[in-house]
Formats: sequence, C-alpha cells, structure tokens
Amino acid sequence: MSAILRMKKADLTAYAIEHMSRVINYVKRNRAEGTNSNAEHSRWRYSLMNWVNDPLKR
Repeated sequence: MSAILRMKKADLTAYAIEHMSRVINYVKRNRAEGTNSNAEHSRWRYSLMNWVNDPLKR
C-alpha cells in the first residue's frame, strides 16, 4: 500500500486505483462501525492500522 501512495498520479495502474478504492471503502465502513470497548487496545483499531489508518489520530 505504501508503494502506491508514493506513485505519481500519471503512473497509477488500473490495479492500483482499484486497490486504493477497496482500501478507502474498507476504512470508511470500519470507522463508521466504531467500537464500544477501549479503542486504544481494540481489535478494531489494530485492524484499521493494518490498512494504514489509525482511528485515534485525526
């Protein structure tokens, strides 16, 4: 994922654009879901951090 973030817009492939779209949709769905437990050490947070998104940082 981080390699895609470093690519110039003109160099993006169809696969890279599709992958970015999937990541964005995953993060949106899971951030909207939220968590009821201690967010700092929750599976929800670690799952999102695997996708390069820390829900505790804005």
